[in-house]
Amino acid sequence: MPFRARMLNGKSEDSALYVEVQNWHSTLLFDCGQNRLPFGELLRLSDVFLSHMHMDHWIGFDHLLRPHINVPQAKTLRIYGPKGTVDKVYHKLQGYTWNLTQDSVFAIEAREVLPEGIRSRTYACNRAFEPEGEARMEARTDVLLDTPFFTVRCAILDHGIPCLAFSLEEKTRYRVDREALDRLGLPEGPWLARFKDRVQAGAPDSEEIDADGHKARIGDLRKQLIQVVPGHKLAYVTDTIYNDETVARAVALARGADHFICEAVFLEEDAKLAEQNFHMTARQCGLMARAAGVRRVEIVHHSRRYRGKDAQFLAEVRSEFPHVC
Repeated sequence: MPFRARMLNGKSEDSALYVEVQNWHSTLLFDCGQNRLPFGELLRLSDVFLSHMHMDHWIGFDHLLRPHINVPQAKTLRIYGPKGTVDKVYHKLQGYTWNLTQDSVFAIEAREVLPEGIRSRTYACNRAFEPEGEARMEARTDVLLDTPFFTVRCAILDHGIPCLAFSLEEKTRYRVDREALDRLGLPEGPWLARFKDRVQAGAPDSEEIDADGHKARIGDLRKQLIQVVPGHKLAYVTDTIYNDETVARAVALARGADHFICEAVFLEEDAKLAEQNFHMTARQCGLMARAAGVRRVEIVHHSRRYRGKDAQFLAEVRSEFPHVC
């Protein structure tokens, strides 16, 4: 699997989704509830994506911050969230005294998604996390992070406040047909990695590559050797009301996901309570999964009032969508 994704807490506990990406040197965190991630794993983080900043999605920030202060590391940690993220990150940081961090090379870049654009500001540890200059604005896009291996997108949903949902999409993979390689009499070796990188980068067919001593055109080799493999997709939707507008946005974001992680806070008998609290029921989660055409759904974020009723949640989702865990 290209993504190793795991919720760090139980279904009724704080929200935190930790994701390791194959071939990617860093890791990702979606929501930052209280957790016990070891310092070594926290130091691997490159990006943190916050759905919103209610306490059960944000209280783990201090635990996340501490190893980056204790272990010298030239790094900028990016934190994405909805409206208010830039200022809330700043106020969190100013809850501490930073008189002994003048030599630190660690910084945090806070980025908030607004309807009109993305606002960002960087806080450097060697400046006691005081910002330098004004916040920056850039054009709004649903793409938050784009790498050679994957893309992270977002949609703004409604939790009584703006709340972000996310998708993590692996880019199309190119696999070498080993039997075709043998038929052409070409050896395996480091040249194959260079060849796949050039194909991934969209190199022109006329470009030549050295196949371990054999000169060949990339276009000819691509047609004979490359098998295109669709990328894996993960979607994460939590803390939103179920109505036509938010369902349309969430379904568009999650469409075709292989792994759909979705809140199921209330049981259907408490649908009115779910609506009042801008949350979803288990049945509504199943309806959304079916509409999005996902392969499987993992339900999370149950209200603590339902302790011991996990089987009932699963049954309600299955009444609308069979592939649930």
